[in-house]
Amino acid sequence: ARQPWAVFGLIKTADGVSTVVSAGAVLFTMIAFTVLYGVLAFIEVGLILRVIKMGPAEEFDYAEPALGGSADKPLVMSY
Repeated sequence: ARQPWAVFGLIKTADGVSTVVSAGAVLFTMIAFTVLYGVLAFIEVGLILRVIKMGPAEEFDYAEPALGGSADKPLVMSY
C-alpha cells in the first residue's frame, strides 16, 4: 500500500491537516487576495493606458558620447 507523507516516514498527511484554520477562513483569504490583486491589476492597466495616451516626449536631449567619442565609431571592446 502506498501512503503519502508530509515528511517522509515521520508525519502522515492526515496528521498535517490544520484543525485551527477552517475551510471558510481559507475561502475568505483566497477571495480577499483575488480581489486585492484584481484591484491592483486594474490600477496598473489604468496607469499604463494613461502613459500611452501621453505619448512620447516632444523633444529629447541626446547627450554627446562621453570622453569625446563618436556614435559612428565602432565598439572595439564589445562582444
